[in-house]
Amino acid sequence: MEGLRKNIDVLACPRCKDGLELKENYLFCKRCNLKYPVIDGIPQLVVSVDEVWCSGEKR
Repeated sequence: MEGLRKNIDVLACPRCKDGLELKENYLFCKRCNLKYPVIDGIPQLVVSVDEVWCSGEKR
């Protein structure tokens, strides 16, 4: 987690692109109120498949 602390400023929420806060075992986006787990020191910055699919479509 030390490496993650050093680089937290370059990570962004994949949904809104806002900054993330490092909590005990997850990253937190205040704007979206979403938690992204950190497993074995690796952030799991994954949004739902539906959101990824819709993000490429024009609305």
